[in-house]
Amino acid sequence: MRVCKIAHVRMLPASLRNRHPLNQRHFYGSKGQIINGQKMKAKILFIGLTLLSVLSAKAQLVEHQVLPSTTDSNINGNNPPHYAYLDNSVNQINKLLLFIPGTNATPWDYRMFQQTAANLGYHSIGLTYENLQSINIQICPATQDPTCHGRARREVWFGEDTHDSISVNYNNSIINRFLKLLKYLDTNYPTKNWGQYLVNDTTVNWQSVVIAGHSQGAGHAAYGSKFFRMNRVVMFSWVDWMYPGTNPLWITTEGLTPDSSYFGFIHTGDASIYSGIPTTWENLGLFNYGEITSVDNAEPPYNHSHTLITSAPIDTTATQTNYHNATVVDWVTTINPTSEEPLYKPVWGYLLNYSPALSAESINHTETLIIYPNPATNVLNIKDEGLIEPYAIQIFSLDGRMVHSGKYEESIDVSFLNKGVYIIGILANNERVLRRFVKQ
Repeated sequence: MRVCKIAHVRMLPASLRNRHPLNQRHFYGSKGQIINGQKMKAKILFIGLTLLSVLSAKAQLVEHQVLPSTTDSNINGNNPPHYAYLDNSVNQINKLLLFIPGTNATPWDYRMFQQTAANLGYHSIGLTYENLQSINIQICPATQDPTCHGRARREVWFGEDTHDSISVNYNNSIINRFLKLLKYLDTNYPTKNWGQYLVNDTTVNWQSVVIAGHSQGAGHAAYGSKFFRMNRVVMFSWVDWMYPGTNPLWITTEGLTPDSSYFGFIHTGDASIYSGIPTTWENLGLFNYGEITSVDNAEPPYNHSHTLITSAPIDTTATQTNYHNATVVDWVTTINPTSEEPLYKPVWGYLLNYSPALSAESINHTETLIIYPNPATNVLNIKDEGLIEPYAIQIFSLDGRMVHSGKYEESIDVSFLNKGVYIIGILANNERVLRRFVKQ
């Protein structure tokens, strides 16, 4: 195994990242044109079984690059590395992000989103799979067959021979690639709890998985959620359409994941896809949780909506005029010049950590629970004679992001928190009791 340790890596400004030769990839636009640069002329040779990089000694963000063929010698198809992240400096929330790239993209193109998930306490994975053909443009273009998209996605997901235009066997399927990567990480890093997402050698603990994807990958995320009960489904810049613009059959088919778990985000400049997205969001049940909401000049929780849009300007250089990729692709998404963070990082955090249990209306006003002082400066005290066997404490920011979790104690150190309003949750009596407090 080749190990590379880097003391600190600083994200390049957008102007520099755009010039990097590896950033010139094919990404298909909504009408089938090839956009954003040329094909890569060089292939990266990975020496050894896996490449591990410690991206930042301070943040303790660990990156693993693992070739699919390393996890299973029977995988002989698309073979750029999977990416896996874990941030050792934050409390783990026992959830796994599975991110699925768009057409002809790799996890390399979405590292900032995957790292954001890790910073929030996720085990984070970007998966390489068979995505060299566009389902909407090459496999099912302008079709009137309502089963075309579903049959294609089924073959990519499960390796079953369900579509004549593609050839994916079980070894190269999403399900096998994901399972084998989890087993590889669990075997090689046994102290990092990757194994908690495996029920046994053949089954994933899907209820702990937040599945997300971009473009074709977003469609695969939604498709897989029909067969497995996912914790959450996050869809960037995607719609499956049929001529003259209706959804294929699989979208309206009842699945195992409840509609409350679906979230979508798209740029209004992504014209062809944006015009069809309301139908898709409606058919998936997202409008049951609020109206379409703009994130521009707004902060989380965006009216608790599950349907988010942006019209923010993007970089208009020759390689960046691409609204389709602007929501999540590293080399297209806008970087805030002041913070050098992605413009949509707060949106990503909301999509990953939104919790309806933390809305103002749902806080349990148990009268016997007292927290003091409130506001608190360094220590928050907890008193409740009605609590029976309290076993954990969690603290959330108002956007639903968990900032602390630990063993129940009557006095909690809150000195590390920034000033603001928080919610403390006490897990006891088989329920979570919530209270607001102010950190000053």
